[in-house]
Formats: sequence, C-alpha cells, structure tokens
Amino acid sequence: LSPDKFLPSKCVLQSGIACLDHKATPVQLQVVAQNSLGYDLTITRVAAQQCTDTTLVPAPPIPFSNGGRVTLTLTCVNGGTKYNGVFNITYTTPQDVGGISHVNVGQVTTRIE
Repeated sequence: LSPDKFLPSKCVLQSGIACLDHKATPVQLQVVAQNSLGYDLTITRVAAQQCTDTTLVPAPPIPFSNGGRVTLTLTCVNGGTKYNGVFNITYTTPQDVGGISHVNVGQVTTRIE
C-alpha cells in the first residue's frame, strides 16, 4: 500500500475567504474561492508554494465581489504525486487608504491528478 493514495485532501484559507474546491495537476494548481468578508475586494496577487512558474489566470487585478466566486489558476510545475503548500491571496478593499494590501494565507494539500 502506498501512503500517497490515502493523502487527505484539503484547501483552507483564513476566515473571510473560503476555498470551495481545488485541483493540482503536473502543470497547474486551481483553486475556487468565495468572498464572505462582507465587502468587495480586488485581488492583486496570488502565490503558491512549490510553484516554479506562477502565471495567474485571470491576470490581476481581479475584481472579487462580496458573495462572489472566482477560479484562480496558477501555471505551476508540480513534481511528484502530491501537492502540499501555502497558498496566499493578496488583496485590497475600497476602504483601504493609500492602497494597503492584505494577505489571506491558506494551505492546499491534495494528490496531483
């Protein structure tokens, strides 16, 4: 038996932005997120650990309305049979004075399909 076949799958972000679904392939990491912070956001950057090339689709800035969902697709080179890394969403809000950025830090653990 291979322990990788029993890898628990999880995608967790900090309170206010929910991870609804996720998928890792040898060339991509895809996360579906929902905004539940109570106000609109603008995503300015997305980063994922262990991704050597992080081209994001759609390209920032990405409008993210309150209650809305967005699918974030990173072009990554994922080696091995599992992905286990930190996933960060950097954003601003209309209330931010001077363009202050906030980072929602999360974790994605899954098998590479």
